[in-house]
Amino acid sequence: MKQDPTAGKNAIDLDSLLTIDVGSELRKLSSAQLQGPWQIPAEIARRGLRSGATSVEIRTRRGSIDVTDDGAPISTTVLQATASLLQSRASNEARHAALTALEHAGGLALLAVCGLPKKTLRVEVETPDAHFVLRADDRRSSLERKPPTGRCRNTVRVDSPGLDRRQVRTWLRSVARFDGGRIRLDGEAIPSSWAETLAHGPLSSPTPGRVGLPYEGETAHVWILEHGIITGHLTVPDSPVFEAAVEMGSEATDLSAARVREATMPHIAHIVAGAVRLACAFGPRATSLDANQRARFARLLLSAARRRIELEKVVQVPVFRVIDRGEHRLASLLDLRRATSDASEGHTLPALYPTQDPAGFALGERLTLIADATERSGLTEVLNSRFRPPNPRERGRSARGTAKQWSESVARMAARVRHPFGARAVPDAALSADEHRLVQALRAQLNEGRGAPSQVTLCEGSGPVRTGGTEHNTLLLPRRNEAVRAAMAAVASDPSWAYPAALALLQGEGLPALRGRNAWRDAWR
Repeated sequence: MKQDPTAGKNAIDLDSLLTIDVGSELRKLSSAQLQGPWQIPAEIARRGLRSGATSVEIRTRRGSIDVTDDGAPISTTVLQATASLLQSRASNEARHAALTALEHAGGLALLAVCGLPKKTLRVEVETPDAHFVLRADDRRSSLERKPPTGRCRNTVRVDSPGLDRRQVRTWLRSVARFDGGRIRLDGEAIPSSWAETLAHGPLSSPTPGRVGLPYEGETAHVWILEHGIITGHLTVPDSPVFEAAVEMGSEATDLSAARVREATMPHIAHIVAGAVRLACAFGPRATSLDANQRARFARLLLSAARRRIELEKVVQVPVFRVIDRGEHRLASLLDLRRATSDASEGHTLPALYPTQDPAGFALGERLTLIADATERSGLTEVLNSRFRPPNPRERGRSARGTAKQWSESVARMAARVRHPFGARAVPDAALSADEHRLVQALRAQLNEGRGAPSQVTLCEGSGPVRTGGTEHNTLLLPRRNEAVRAAMAAVASDPSWAYPAALALLQGEGLPALRGRNAWRDAWR
C-alpha cells in the first residue's frame, strides 16, 4: 500500500504492522511442542517410526546428533519447505508459506530444528530412484539432487550448541524405553523397562500395547505412546499395581499429550483387567519368587479380589504360604476359604508369623497360614475371617525347649537392661488430650482383639514399643517414640485411624478387634 503524500510524517504503514515475524513464530512453535532442544532427537526418531522404520540409529556427540532410519523417505515437499524456511533472503510471505506447508505435512520435528539458534542442518534422503541432500544454516539453504545410491534410508544431522549430549541421552532413555528395541543409542539398544517386571505380556484389542507387573512401586501407571515414543502418562488410583504402555499413535495424531490422555481414559478398565489376567497367568510360577516378591504378588491379587476384578480367576491363584499336613506349599484364596469354612470355630484359621518357628506349635492336620500383619489384614478383608495362633507344643524337658526358654529369658532381660526407665507408666491424669485420645482408642481396639495385650499404658522415654507388665500383657507406648507420635497425630485427625494405628503398634503381637477393622473399612470404602 502506498502512503498518501498528504498524510505527513506521522502516517502509519499498515503493511509493516500486518507483517508476520516468521522467526518469532517459528521459535514459538518450537517452544510450544518441546520442553527443550534435548527432545529433538526423540522427535526425529518418532518421525522415522511413524513412517514405518524398523530400525533407528541415533549417534550423539557434543553439540551434534545424527539420526538414521529405514522408514519411508522424507517427502520432497517437506525438504523444499524446510529449505525455503531457512533461506533468509527469501520473502517473508514465501517463508511463512513454507512454515505452513511444513506444519501441515507433519514435519514438526524439522520445524523444531529450524527454531534452534546457531545451527547447521543436513538431511539426506536415499531411495532406489532418487537421492536428495538438504544443507542449511541460519542464513542460507540448498537442496541438491544426486545420483541414486540404491539404498533406502533417511539421515538427519543437526549441529547446535543447544544440544546437550547428556540431556539428549537421558531423555531418549526415558521416552524410548517401551519402543520394543527399534531405537539404538550410540550403538547400544535402549534398556527396556519390561526387564524390571515380574512378568509382562501384550494387551488385547482395542488397546495395543503391553502390560507388566513391576518389582517396585505402589501405584499403577499407564504410559501413553505415540509411534513408540512416550507422549503422556496416567496414574490409576485405587487399582492393583501394574505398569502399561499403550500405543495411541495414528496418522491423525499430533504431539498433544492432553489429547492422547483423553483418548486413553475410556480404556482404563480394560487395561486394569488385562493386568490382573496377566497376574493370574503368572500364578503357577509364584513358587520361584523370593519372599519379598511373593508378598508383593500376594498384595496385588488381594487388591484385585477386593475390587472383584477377574475374581473367578484371582481366587484360584496359589500365592499364600501355608503348612498343610506338615508340608509347606502355596495356597489360593479358594483354599483358604475352604479351610475357614470347614473350621469348627467359625471363620477362624490357625496362622503363624514368618518369624515364628512352626516346630514350636502343634499344627495337627489343619491348614495353617504363614503371613505377616499386612497380608493378614488384606486376607481378613477379603475372606471376612480371623486368625489365631496354633496351640503351642509342650516343650517338656528337651534340650531344644530349654534352650528356647533360656533365649527368651535373656532377650527379656536385655530389653530391661537397655531401657531401665522405659516402663515407668504415665498416669492417665497426666496425659495430654491427644495422648488420652490415643490410649482410649487403642484400649477399645484391643479389648476384643485376638492374641493382643489387654492393657495399654503410655510410659516415659523414646525406646521401642513393646509388651510388658507383670503378666506380660500390657502394650507399653513410650510417649516420645516416633511411631507412637505418628499414631497420636493420625487418631487426633480422624478417629477411624485407630485400627491401622493399633495394627502398626502391635508389631505382629496379635490383632485388634474385628469391629475396629469393619469401622475402618466402612470409613474408607
